[in-house]
Amino acid sequence: MNGEGGIGSYELAIPELRKEELKIKFKPAFIDLPISVIIPVRNAGKQLETLLRKLMSQKKVRQPEIIILDTESEDDTVNIAKSFSAKVLNIKKEEFNHGTTRNFGAAVATGSFLFFTVQDALPVSDYYLYNMLVPFYNYPYLGAVSSKQSVKAEADLYTHFEYQGLSTIYRQDAITLPIGASDRRSCYDISDGIKNRFLLFFDNVSSCIKADVFREIQFSHIGFGEDMEFAIRLVQKNFALGFLRSTGVYHWHDRPAGYYFKRRYHGIKAVLEIFRVNIFEKKISNMFSLDQLVRELIGLFFVTLSIVHFVNEFRQKHNIRTSGDLVEVIKVFLSQGIFRIPKSDWFIRSEDFHQVFNLLEEISNSPVVPLTQGEVDMDLVKYFLSKVNRLIDYIGSSFSLEDRCDQVISCLWKRYADFAGAILAYYYVETKTSGMLSDELKRIDYLLGKGVCYS
Repeated sequence: MNGEGGIGSYELAIPELRKEELKIKFKPAFIDLPISVIIPVRNAGKQLETLLRKLMSQKKVRQPEIIILDTESEDDTVNIAKSFSAKVLNIKKEEFNHGTTRNFGAAVATGSFLFFTVQDALPVSDYYLYNMLVPFYNYPYLGAVSSKQSVKAEADLYTHFEYQGLSTIYRQDAITLPIGASDRRSCYDISDGIKNRFLLFFDNVSSCIKADVFREIQFSHIGFGEDMEFAIRLVQKNFALGFLRSTGVYHWHDRPAGYYFKRRYHGIKAVLEIFRVNIFEKKISNMFSLDQLVRELIGLFFVTLSIVHFVNEFRQKHNIRTSGDLVEVIKVFLSQGIFRIPKSDWFIRSEDFHQVFNLLEEISNSPVVPLTQGEVDMDLVKYFLSKVNRLIDYIGSSFSLEDRCDQVISCLWKRYADFAGAILAYYYVETKTSGMLSDELKRIDYLLGKGVCYS
């Protein structure tokens, strides 16, 4: 495998795996080995300064070597990095790739262990690096570990909702081991794909890899999901993969809905192409043409808009000030199942609204016009509303919701953006797998890659 074709052009066979609790029996007093921390950045500014200060204050380890992969930052990112004596490597935007760019940083690293993180992450303690390294002293066959990502209380509501979904992964410190290289199964098996995604959870937001193991495997040339694909090839080489709940980083994205649309599209596409996971009984590409699917997504946009319009009007009319009351209003409205699109003045002043609206116009390559409820596939509407209900139930049961009304409405747009991005990702992968990828779908794929991460 040369990696140049990206994922989807080959099949990755995953060995039989087992997962068990990762137990620490030995902790060295001090880890006297060279450590390298590799961080891709773009316009990181003060976030980077906070991160580097935390990394340089780590205890019970040597001071780490910092390698910054800067993609044409236009702020003081590079000067901040140099003030911490970091090695700075310059990356052109058109050359950035999640896999090979990180390989570029690893190639100049001198550490025995390579840490990978991102500019908006922050270690949870001054013993983060030490705690990430300790498992390697207890499991000689361990090749790599990643760790828990947490959010602080001030994070937005939708971020909290997203992270509660990771609870099935974050149950305990764990290690995944290949049972035997001779007993291999294809990751094209749907049920195995879902299971393997959880068994092989690995994320470069917070990861550590033995340098000699990394030199043997490295990341592939992949737009997204380089860490997931690396995990598969790691266990193929009979190394174990670790996950630590007991340490980690704070990390979340407080971004508008347009970012969520693009990020979800590429995230889901990577999972589908690497693990061959599918949750739908019927192929979306068999149910809709591309034009029809885009029209359905526009219809769901107006379903979301009708909810937001109702909530805004009810909120103003009844002077609702607490988010808890707002959640109850949304539940009542959803239970009625009737969505009326305003005939006029349906534009609203919201960054979330305008980002998604503009993105839909770019995707459809034509002006977006209102659709009525009867013009949208009702099965798709019901499926989408089940996702909205899950979000609202979580918000209503999990938070003291004083003065978060605007965040509740933002959550509705982000839920739509997540759903639309995921549906398009399924359609893209199904079409690509069947050899029917059109120029129009390639255009949409390129469009959704703009402005995500370091591009």
